[in-house]
Amino acid sequence: MKSIISVSHRVLMALVASMALLLTGSQAFAQGVSRGKVLDTNGEPVIGAAVMVPGTTTGVTVDIDGNFELRVAPGTMLEVSCIGYVTQRVAASANMSVILAEDSEMLEETIVIGYGSVKRSDLTSAVSKMDDSSIEDRPMARAEQALQGQLAGVDVRITNAEPGADPQIRVRGTASISAGNNPLFVIDGVPQSNMQGLNPNDIASIEVLKDAASAAIYGSRGSNGVVIVTTRQG
Repeated sequence: MKSIISVSHRVLMALVASMALLLTGSQAFAQGVSRGKVLDTNGEPVIGAAVMVPGTTTGVTVDIDGNFELRVAPGTMLEVSCIGYVTQRVAASANMSVILAEDSEMLEETIVIGYGSVKRSDLTSAVSKMDDSSIEDRPMARAEQALQGQLAGVDVRITNAEPGADPQIRVRGTASISAGNNPLFVIDGVPQSNMQGLNPNDIASIEVLKDAASAAIYGSRGSNGVVIVTTRQG
């Protein structure tokens, strides 16, 4: 009788252990890790793109190389979006590559590039633009805050808590270890080292030149990118 009870106890313990392993395996499968990269049609990383689970607060922002990592169940629909690009929905998988196309409705916009302006559809260099509609409803103490989280490839950070200190602005990351990394600011055609004294309410549009083409106009001063600000005219 004792041997029968002992055998039954061992069988029961084995069943419990098997169920625990199955449960652990199913949980591990249900919460997989999706890794991927968000690129534009030219193969450049779309910095600042958001990867979200629709209808939830679960999501991440891609890093400076366009990479992201999100813990979701395999097959979960993800929404990939960024200002100026067409939003895409893709299924989560272990290794993903998402290509975002530019919003065709924006191709007829006029873009300021140094000493002239062209239509976005005719533009071959990397330029991002935002207009006053992206600024008017946002409370801002400084003009630099208009760029924060609005343009792909432009990173704005507050690194100094001292009152009046300039925010750190980087266009497509850090370009130099020993030299400066601040972009050149051009306000209504006048090159400047910062945006101090500029009233955010006076801004009509902001263009950011992000590639080497800006150096053809501004020389070495444009090596870290150029922020062109056009103010409202009287």
